Amino acid sequence: MKNWKKLFIIAGIAFMVTGCGNKDEDTIKDDIIHYVEQTNEIADLKNQAIITYNDVCADAEGMEKEELLKCLQTEVINKLEEYEMELSEVTVNTQELEELKKTLQQIVSEQKQDVQATMEALEGYEPDVIDDINLSIEENKKAYEEYMTQLKDYAKKYSIHITEE
Repeated sequence: MKNWKKLFIIAGIAFMVTGCGNKDEDTIKDDIIHYVEQTNEIADLKNQAIITYNDVCADAEGMEKEELLKCLQTEVINKLEEYEMELSEVTVNTQELEELKKTLQQIVSEQKQDVQATMEALEGYEPDVIDDINLSIEENKKAYEEYMTQLKDYAKKYSIHITEE
């Protein structure tokens, strides 16, 4: 009978130890899923701003300068600012996701700076500055692609598959 008690005690300890190991991984998985859900909920703000920016730039020759500037401010800058505010409220519990969130915040901040620089170039009639802005925009696209790769790789470590729509 003593041997059975020892066996139950050892089995109980082994169960608790393995259970604790899974909880850490489950917590990380939950954090990743929660982060992706939160960022997906607000993604339309950023996506709409980018689509509008691209549309405005494509149609810029047919628009009056004041109309163009107003559109960039109200439809692009304001949406990026709203996205920044919403992104700052996204909660994370792991250092890795905190770093990824900071990377995304930096990318959005630079996107907003690019739009503001575009507006300043339009106001000052500085078309040569637009080439520099376009280069910065391309760098931001690459930075975002790298961010997504890092996020997918981190999630993959925990058997979570992230797809982009």
